[in-house]
Amino acid sequence: MLDEDTSLPPSSSIISPAAEVLLLFDHRKLQEYFEQLLPLILDAEVSDLENTLFAYPDTAEKFKRFANDAQTPVIFILKEKEGGKDEDDASSSLTYSYTVSHEITYLPTHVGSLAVIKRLPTLDQSRPLQNQLQLINLPGANSGEPGQTSAYEFLHSYIHLAVSPYFNAYVNARHGKAGNEASSKSKNEDNKMGVPMAKKKMAELELSLLHLQQNVEIPEISLNIHPVVQKAVDKVI
Repeated sequence: MLDEDTSLPPSSSIISPAAEVLLLFDHRKLQEYFEQLLPLILDAEVSDLENTLFAYPDTAEKFKRFANDAQTPVIFILKEKEGGKDEDDASSSLTYSYTVSHEITYLPTHVGSLAVIKRLPTLDQSRPLQNQLQLINLPGANSGEPGQTSAYEFLHSYIHLAVSPYFNAYVNARHGKAGNEASSKSKNEDNKMGVPMAKKKMAELELSLLHLQQNVEIPEISLNIHPVVQKAVDKVI
C-alpha cells in the first residue's frame, strides 16, 4: 500500500528509452528518398551519390538533425563539378560530387543546389515524406545552361512566375464566391492584415531583381598588344 502522501508522476511524463527511439525519425528513410529524388532534380548518378553524399561520415548526422531537430528547418543538397577542368578536352572525365549542408553557398564550381524545407518542426515516420517537405531547385554558377546570366534572373523568375501568383491565388480564394457583403468583409480583413502592403513589397522586390538583372557587372577588358607593335612603341619611347 502507498502512503497518502506518496504520489506517482503522471504517466504522460514517463517515456521509456525504447519509446523515445520510436519517436525519432529514421534518417535512412531520408537517404532512400534522396536516392530516388536527386537523379530527377539534380541529374545525379546513383554511383556519384554513393561515392560522395552517402559515403561522407557527417551526412547521416546531418540527416538526423534535420529530421528530428525543430531548430533545423532546412538542409541544402549541393552539386559540385569535379575533374574535366578543360571543357574543350573531350577525353577529360567529368565527375560530380554531392554534399549536404545546413547553409547555402554559391561557388564557381557549384552546378546546382536543392533546398529541402520542413513543413513541420520534425518529420513524422507515419506520413509520406513528400507531404512533409518543400523543395526549391537553385541553379548554380557552373550549371552550363545556354543563355544563363546571373542568379538575379532565377530569383526574379521564381518571384514573378511562382511566389507572387501563388500569393495572389490564395488571397483571391479567400474571397471565394461569397456574396458582396461577405466579400467586402473579407477584403477589409485582408487590408487589416497587410495584404495590400505584402503585394506592394513583392512587386518592389520583382522590380529590384529585374534592375539588378539588367545591370549585371561588366568584367574588365584585357587587351593583348601584338609583340611587333609593342616593340615599335618601345623604340619610340
